[in-house]
Amino acid sequence: SGYRQASDTSAASFTDDLLNTSDTLEWVDYVFTPKILNPRTGLPYCLDGVKDSIRIWINPQPRINVSVIPDTIICDNDIITYSFTTPNTSTGIIRYMLTSVSNGYINGISMNGVYDLIDLSDTLENTTDMVQNVTYTFTPFIDDARQGVSCYNGIPVSITIYVNPTPKLSVSIPDTVYCDSSTFIITINDLLGDVEGVKVYELITSSSGPVTGYQPSNEYLAGIDIQDTLVNNTNTYQTVTYYLRARIMDDRVGTEGNYCNNGADTTIVIYLNPTPRIDVSADTLYCNGTPVDFTLNTNTDNVIGVIGYELETTYNLIDISGVSAAGDYFAVNDFTDIIANSHDSIVRVIEYRFKPTIYDYRPGEK
Repeated sequence: SGYRQASDTSAASFTDDLLNTSDTLEWVDYVFTPKILNPRTGLPYCLDGVKDSIRIWINPQPRINVSVIPDTIICDNDIITYSFTTPNTSTGIIRYMLTSVSNGYINGISMNGVYDLIDLSDTLENTTDMVQNVTYTFTPFIDDARQGVSCYNGIPVSITIYVNPTPKLSVSIPDTVYCDSSTFIITINDLLGDVEGVKVYELITSSSGPVTGYQPSNEYLAGIDIQDTLVNNTNTYQTVTYYLRARIMDDRVGTEGNYCNNGADTTIVIYLNPTPRIDVSADTLYCNGTPVDFTLNTNTDNVIGVIGYELETTYNLIDISGVSAAGDYFAVNDFTDIIANSHDSIVRVIEYRFKPTIYDYRPGEK
């Protein structure tokens, strides 16, 4: 549209504002037929002028379609690829001007400039602990080899890419060696700021034998601690392994199950001792000054530490002597006491109490 309709006019310059409303190259033919007007009113023209014609080609307004793979929300160090198509046909080559705007915390952005309509790929690195974004603006133009006739009135296309940080959390625990039926807390600290999605961690747990009470394998919100009470159902130490990996879960409808899964993983191994047990046998009635033989056995073996016992004794300190000293014994061995009763008429009772114990011999531990 915009061209003047056929008519007679004086031989003077004129201007048309031509608008191409399609996506393809269009043309308008102007045919000029010179005439001589007879000044006598009512008489015909001289109509036999030599015609001249000019075809004007009107390029469309430059347009491009831009698609991005894999998405507009990506993980740290992911590759994004832009693909381009155009509905236009034109007298020149369709290219685009790229301008990008970010806050400076993303590396790997293509430089601003002129590009052909071929795939453009960037590997984007987020140098912070929170989501960052970069906006790419693609402005198409028709690059004509003839000077001064390129068309720079293309319709810009802007796409904002959100780059999540590398998933990150810290994991701490007071100790890794515990007694049977101990309760402990694994502290999970979220180390990230705002992200696009939900901050979670993947937990995979396993044990070397019959242990109950540990957190099941699943996905948990970042920052939620683990508190377990572990029960060792054997007579030897067992291990429980906690494997944790920080993740960012995509919670948009239709993209559930997609993750930023490139965070560092952490493995914690808990060594769980069994309940210490010992069997003690001895006769219970003795004559004065007779050796008292104690036979000690244990079916608790292969522990982290040393199996022993704490001995407590109760007796008349005035009349009785020869009783083993109360205290900690760091082995399960037989022993003999020769007990003397100095009273001439009263039977004295000595009570031995054995408390099985696993002693921790690591430096700094009791």
